[in-house]
Amino acid sequence: PSAEPTHGVPETNASIGDVTCSSDADCVVTNKLHCCACCNSRVRATSRAWLNWRDQTECPKRSCKPCGKPRCQSPQDPSDFVAVCDRSQRIGRCALAPKL
Repeated sequence: PSAEPTHGVPETNASIGDVTCSSDADCVVTNKLHCCACCNSRVRATSRAWLNWRDQTECPKRSCKPCGKPRCQSPQDPSDFVAVCDRSQRIGRCALAPKL
């Protein structure tokens, strides 16, 4: 199935990492898929706690190679989206929504 955006919101793979939440404040938008990513990825939602853990604990352990001059596609603008806590299930999950 295609993961291309529809109406500006990715249909699949719209989250990364631990996405559990209890409120919107627990969620954040990111376009950095991996610690060593040379290019920004599609916009995704994740938990603020998981992203802080990854960026402050896991990423410093990585030995990233220089990127050189990669040809990056134009990414989506993260400021066009908000991360919200979707509480429609028993456990809340961070989800991506277009900014209104």
